[in-house]
Amino acid sequence: ATYFKAMTSGGSTGRPKLIVSHIPAAWDPDGPFMNFATRGSVLVPGPLYHNGPFMWAMIGLFKGNQVTVTTRFDAAETLRLIAERRVDTLYLVPTMMQRMWNLPEETRTAHDLSSLRTLWHLAAPCPVWLKEAFIAWLGASVIWEKTQNQADAEAEKKLATEQWLRQIPDDPGGLLRRKFQYQYSKTYRDEPESKTPW
Repeated sequence: ATYFKAMTSGGSTGRPKLIVSHIPAAWDPDGPFMNFATRGSVLVPGPLYHNGPFMWAMIGLFKGNQVTVTTRFDAAETLRLIAERRVDTLYLVPTMMQRMWNLPEETRTAHDLSSLRTLWHLAAPCPVWLKEAFIAWLGASVIWEKTQNQADAEAEKKLATEQWLRQIPDDPGGLLRRKFQYQYSKTYRDEPESKTPW
């Protein structure tokens, strides 16, 4: 094959088509690529007919990783799999991150996530409060965003992380709690006070 992939798409028109990527079909498994480990463990909790999950699964395989793909996203199961498979690279979209964050804290913190060194969030803008929550939870060095230019990914990630950290005061829990209370009050303003989770 000349090219790495040809993805299907209905696009905005709904007419089926193939989108041929011009990434060459040859791959250097030892070359650096978007902080993927070599012979590590990748978790892709999304269907492979979408471009992002397909790319992350294939690159993981090209670099000799164990790749785990789930048939549908389940927030608690994702956390369990990270711990069980010692996942070091994770693909998520902000909706998945939101579902993970909405789990009870005891569920969210019940698993050992120390193997996780790269969490990529892609496909849509990540809300500021959610990205801050994940930075406070998993650490700034773990959270990555996709850039258009792969060569600039490391520099952009470092700059973005530093910018995010400047927004978080010494007590990130206090800041996040106020933001969550505000978000909750906007969403459930007609609910009785006893419904608040904190």
